[in-house]
Formats: sequence, structure tokens, C-alpha cells
Amino acid sequence: MPFGLKNAGATYQRAMNLIFHDLIGRTVEVYIDDVVVKSPSKANHVGHLRQAFNRMRAHGLKMNPKKCAFGVTAGNFLGFLVHQRGIEVDKNKATAIMETPPPRTKKELQSFLGNVNFLRRFISNLAGKIRLLTPLLKLKDTERFVWGAEHQAALDDIK
Repeated sequence: MPFGLKNAGATYQRAMNLIFHDLIGRTVEVYIDDVVVKSPSKANHVGHLRQAFNRMRAHGLKMNPKKCAFGVTAGNFLGFLVHQRGIEVDKNKATAIMETPPPRTKKELQSFLGNVNFLRRFISNLAGKIRLLTPLLKLKDTERFVWGAEHQAALDDIK
């Protein structure tokens, strides 16, 4: 597929879904070109890897050995720490949010809320917590960005 096509990512994801259709959710997770083979026990893992490798070989997929990690009990996948207990927030992402100073501009607030939105599944009632901040996002370029005590309280609550 030529580079630069707008639908290349979606086409590739659809192909990966077709290739691994019966394994996704059970022993394989796929997001575009990231593949994780997971197993409930070490005894089953070699068989699951063999199954995934055979599928890749049959469809002409190649892997970069420098980007592969085998036999790990935890790993970073799509910005989350994945292990046998489930999914956790990557400490670097949490630290970035915790150490963010109060925004001084609408653009800085948008950036902060984008980072927070990435972790929304881990923050209960996020919509309620950012409710006081959303009017600042609707400011016109001619209007002044004013960060008040109620905004700081909402920021602290999110952190």
C-alpha cells in the first residue's frame, strides 16, 4: 500500500482484524501494527505464540525482532501498562498530569484536557469534574482567559 493514503490505517486495521478474527479478545490483541499475544498461563503461551506466528506467516506479515518482547508478564501497549491483573495508567502519563501547572491560555487548557481525556477510563465522573473548565474552552479569541479559584479547585480534583 502506498504511503500517505488517508485510509491506509483503517485499511490495515481491517486486514489485521480479518487475519486474527478468531483470536482477537481471546489470545491476541491488535491495534494497527501493534500485536500482543496473551495467555492465562506460561504453559499455554508457547502454543498461542505458535498460532499467531503461523497466522502471520500464512499472510506474509513480517515482524521487526528489535521491537519484539517475549515472555514478559507486563508491558506497555498503546500508552497503558498491561499485565495479568488488567490495565493500569502508565506512570509517565500520570506524572505528566500531576505536574502540569495551571493553564494560562485556552490552548494550554486544551492540551491538558487532551492528556486527561486519554486517561478518562481511570477517572470517575470526569465529565462532572471538567464541567467548570468547559466554558473556558468556548472563549472567543478576543475574550480574556481568566483562571479563577473554582477552576483551580476543578484542576486539583482531576489531579
